[in-house]
Amino acid sequence: MTRLSHRTLGRIAALSASLAASTWAAPALALVVPAEVALRVADDWGTGFRADVTVRNLGDRPIARWRLRFDVDRRIAQIWNARLVKQRGSRVVVKFPEWAPEIPAGGTASFGFVGEPGGDVAQPAGARLRGAARARPTPTPAPGGSGDGGSQAAILLSGIDDPAAREIQITIPLGTAEFEVAVPGVAQPVISAATNDSQVATAAIAATSRLRLAGVAPGRTGLRLRDASSGAVRHLGVRVREPDGSLPGLPAHVAIGSVSEDTESDLALWRGFEEGALNTRVELRYVYLNGGPFGGWYDWQGGGGSRARTFIRESKKLGMIPVFVYYDIPNAGESYATDLAHVQDAAYVGAYFADLARALDIVHDEGGDDPVGIVLEPDFIGYLMQLSGRRPDQIAAAVHAAYDAGVLSRASDPAFPDTVVGFVSAVNHLIARRAPNAFFGWQVNLWASLTDGSGIPATGLMRITDSLGIAAGRDRIRAEARKIAEYYAAAGILDHGAHFVSIDKYGLDGGFGSGAAAPWSSTWFWNAIHWNNYLVFAGEIARATAKPIVLWQIPVGHVNASLAPDPRSAGALFPPLANTTQRYEDSAPTFFFGDAFSTGSDAGRLAYFGARDPDFPASVSVAGNVVTWSSHMEAARDAGVIAILFGDGVGESTHARGSPPPDGYWFLTKVQEYLADPVPLAP
Repeated sequence: MTRLSHRTLGRIAALSASLAASTWAAPALALVVPAEVALRVADDWGTGFRADVTVRNLGDRPIARWRLRFDVDRRIAQIWNARLVKQRGSRVVVKFPEWAPEIPAGGTASFGFVGEPGGDVAQPAGARLRGAARARPTPTPAPGGSGDGGSQAAILLSGIDDPAAREIQITIPLGTAEFEVAVPGVAQPVISAATNDSQVATAAIAATSRLRLAGVAPGRTGLRLRDASSGAVRHLGVRVREPDGSLPGLPAHVAIGSVSEDTESDLALWRGFEEGALNTRVELRYVYLNGGPFGGWYDWQGGGGSRARTFIRESKKLGMIPVFVYYDIPNAGESYATDLAHVQDAAYVGAYFADLARALDIVHDEGGDDPVGIVLEPDFIGYLMQLSGRRPDQIAAAVHAAYDAGVLSRASDPAFPDTVVGFVSAVNHLIARRAPNAFFGWQVNLWASLTDGSGIPATGLMRITDSLGIAAGRDRIRAEARKIAEYYAAAGILDHGAHFVSIDKYGLDGGFGSGAAAPWSSTWFWNAIHWNNYLVFAGEIARATAKPIVLWQIPVGHVNASLAPDPRSAGALFPPLANTTQRYEDSAPTFFFGDAFSTGSDAGRLAYFGARDPDFPASVSVAGNVVTWSSHMEAARDAGVIAILFGDGVGESTHARGSPPPDGYWFLTKVQEYLADPVPLAP
């Protein structure tokens, strides 16, 4: 098996901080309990291996905010569904993922890791579990509830709200709309108003308590109301209708999104509401619904699906479109074997469809007449194409369990066969029927067709031009894209109302490991030629499927020594990324948004990043040791891309969210510059 078949080993760990960070109180009593740890090597390629780990709480009490200490004679290179606290010699300490902080008495938690080297991996020894004896959940804020910072005083809009039911979104026509603002219990409120997208709507307060909204263009924006006298703050969304009175849909330009949780840190970032380059707006934000149908996302953050419900509500209040990455075929560590076993297990498939149905009910109920995006099951079909040796209609899947579970009806729904084609088609059909406001698509893997002896180098398909040259290499990329598109289409991803195809890059930044020191030998630290190859691939997928493309999980790290001025530090440039955890370089946003950067005295970097593409000669220029990459958003549009969802793929990856974001706001500064003059979808 090639290494590229492991390219998403850590994606589940892209779930960073969630509401659990504020839901679970500090330990009331420290416990040390016996634990049983079982390690299963799921794959071994000699220089490394992937392991699935299950830890069982052998104590008689639940343990919250757990930490696990154990001994293993391997170096942990990547980890997901847990966080690596430290590793010293063979002693390892990991702790809970913030979306799942508790292990019940007798219950289990699962995580996975990539270790080095492979071969004869022993079971962990000396396991000990430590944590809190009791956790105190904090109630989730009600819809439109405070959850906005400031005091508990309520800011109300007359004719829109009442004290018991505050709206989270209002809709106005183009032109001016006015609302009376009141703060009950405050004699002399001092109200201010601001929006986070003045190209859609502006806000002002007239005559002390009159909110005046001016709808400038169809679309969505967030509105912030603040009372200086009480400290009360309220956020709610504003939709501006189209000229014909219809509601706004997706942006009419190449849209920008980010991964996001509903932590106070993430929400505080999006609530910046500044002007120009200091703003922190994106147009879509996405989160993962994962963990499987048994104790997965639905039970997190207070249960009852509050993870999804709150995410939609907070997105609406910010004027953003929510997107879910529904990732439940694997319930812990992912692999070809795990995915295949789950879709062939009737009990799992029945529970899977029941779980999907309740997710769709939330999308329908909370989304209402707003669009909610869904990216479906990353890597699943890619594993099947690469490793099964069979066509999708030859691979069994227990689709009958969806009918047995009552999610599909044998009387009124189509009779989907017990194959992967039936499974995919049933998922699409269920989404279209149960949540018609959803726009959805399956993820396509650029490594899916790779097999031993294929002629694709170990550094991957996007770098095949290094050996074959531009013309021959791009012919091969187009051929592989057509092969991949044909397999995915045969699996049913285009049927029953699917709206788009999603393509990612990789879960780790290019600068991870040795990438920053020697990007020319790195699989994932691409120069502009490789990124142009990526758009060639995306364009061929778009042509072959006749669907628009949503790029997803695109890294946010930039090429170091950026010459872009930092608007938060007068006269200064952005500091370099340290190429340590959550601060790695990558070239993705440098390519899409454009930037000039210095290569200093590093001749290797100058040659590599300054390499010019004969098919796109104007996209790269070099002056001395300064390399300039132009924006490639128009090229992305021309390749069929309608949205780019940026975000860290595994826990080590660079962050561009939180307060403050570890990348120093470089990414969001570039986003604001782009959104000031975005690339329209219709040239």
